[in-house]
Amino acid sequence: MKSSVRGMAKVSVVWSIVFLVLAIVGAVAFFLASGEMDNQKKRADALARALDEEKAKVTARAEEYVAVSEVVGYSDPTKGNNTDLDTLKKGLAGLKEAFPDVTASVKTFADAMPLLANAMNNSKQRIADLEAQVEARSAQIDELQKGMRDAGQAAAAETSSLRRQLGDAQQQVDDTKSEYERQIAELRDQIRSKTAEVGTVQVAKSEAERQFAQEAEALRTRLSEMGRKLQPFLKEPEAPDGQILAVSKVLSAGWVDLGAKNRLPVGTRFTVAAPGDKRVKAIAEVTKVENAMAEVRFTDQRDPFDPVAPGDIVWNPVYDPRGQRYALLIGGFSGEYAETQLKGLLASMGVTVQTKLDAATDFLIVGNEQYVDEDGQPVESPIQPSELPVFKEAVAQGAQIVLLKDLRNYFRF
Repeated sequence: MKSSVRGMAKVSVVWSIVFLVLAIVGAVAFFLASGEMDNQKKRADALARALDEEKAKVTARAEEYVAVSEVVGYSDPTKGNNTDLDTLKKGLAGLKEAFPDVTASVKTFADAMPLLANAMNNSKQRIADLEAQVEARSAQIDELQKGMRDAGQAAAAETSSLRRQLGDAQQQVDDTKSEYERQIAELRDQIRSKTAEVGTVQVAKSEAERQFAQEAEALRTRLSEMGRKLQPFLKEPEAPDGQILAVSKVLSAGWVDLGAKNRLPVGTRFTVAAPGDKRVKAIAEVTKVENAMAEVRFTDQRDPFDPVAPGDIVWNPVYDPRGQRYALLIGGFSGEYAETQLKGLLASMGVTVQTKLDAATDFLIVGNEQYVDEDGQPVESPIQPSELPVFKEAVAQGAQIVLLKDLRNYFRF
């Protein structure tokens, strides 16, 4: 019995201890929870104060932003007083289009404002200058109007005087007209008296004109034939053969307006000068021939400060292919100017080489002294071409004498 009581007593003590421990643990937990709540409350209070401060800052910034928006003015009415960024950018772009001084490098209105101020100052100065010019022009106009009024008055006075003079002149014309009519009547009488005399003279004149026409026709025929023969083979620089089309200073070459259609052979050499100036600039030698133009190489340029230029004239006193002509060769021809090459050159210029002198011979081309006679037999002394009978006959009939040295100076084979 006592053991059961002790056992029960032990159980009661154990449970008392358990409850006591639980009570202690609960008390400890309560105190710990109470401390954490105080900490959390303090944190919440601090956050609330920080939030209030941030709200105040945001409110202040919003008020500043609204104030800036009101000053800037680029706002969208649908968004309140806030500045619209797209509208602001469009405004800056329009500013750049309206003011050339505001270049693409300007990114802000702060950068643009000094440029705008400078542009406005310049505009004001220009307006002031223009106003001054307008005032000066107005004064000039007033002076001109006064001069016009004075000139009008003077013109009116002069017109009145001229009208009086015109009346006097008209009276003189009428008097002169009457006198001329009287003289004309007298001249008509004289003409009628002279008409009979003129009829007689007219018959004699007609006969004289007929005889003169016959003689003139014969003379023209003779002069035409002489002119054909005396057509200058050695022309003056005033009668150019062509002109320079283009010049290459680097290559010392160029182009002339003569070609195959003008019977221009390769190797022809031209003298170059400025139009209207006889001073020789250079020598142009034909190196390539096309149909309507030819390439030339410039040599012997006289003045480096006066080079050959497009538009300069060229002439060759030997080159003059104008229709079919005939030539006779006398004397010796050898080397690069042999008779075969010479005939080819003349043929390219429309000149036919004859075997003997006749009435159609235009040119007598004289070569070097010859060492054989007409039969091809050697002679003791060289024969000068000018001593040959054919030379004197050609001179007598008006053939043009051309020396071989002229061909050498103006043609290369």
